[in-house]
Amino acid sequence: MGWKKVVVFYIFIFFLLGCNSLFKNYYVNKEGGNRPKKNKFTLTNPSYNLIKEDLIDTTSVYINKSKIYYGGKEHIDFHYLRFFKNGRYMEDLVSKKEELNLSSFNNINSSLMIGYFNIQTNKYLQLEYFRVKYGEGGFYDKRQGYIKNDSIFLYYDEYDKKDFPTPNEKNCRIYIRKKVKGLTGKPDW
Repeated sequence: MGWKKVVVFYIFIFFLLGCNSLFKNYYVNKEGGNRPKKNKFTLTNPSYNLIKEDLIDTTSVYINKSKIYYGGKEHIDFHYLRFFKNGRYMEDLVSKKEELNLSSFNNINSSLMIGYFNIQTNKYLQLEYFRVKYGEGGFYDKRQGYIKNDSIFLYYDEYDKKDFPTPNEKNCRIYIRKKVKGLTGKPDW
């Protein structure tokens, strides 16, 4: 191989590796969490602060247990939400093989999704999150739902907040509140 082909080969490899980082709109923090390079959340202005009448409990996590079938087997995953008084929230996923414990709930800077929330009329909930899927540059999205007693109902599609359909596994994910002692941590987003 001549020196020109070697140079062209290395330039091609450099370009190929460099392009991937050019299209990423996120970075990885020291704990391994994906964070947007530029904050483009819309629910930050003004930032929401919980009030006494709100039904969100920051001393709890909200857990959804999901059954997924693939490879001819049933797999159980736990999605959980954790809210902070300053209008931020996180969402993470733990498989049944792992345990839901205080350590995972307090590991806030490596969570799967991060974002902001607001509450209207003490029960209507809107979430805006940032997420990175494998091979993507990262994206922002919103979800909505409502809080009733110890549960959060987050819908997959957008609805008028007065016309949410009856919740079921096909149209929403239902999270149940679980009180947790010892929640700590301050979000880095």
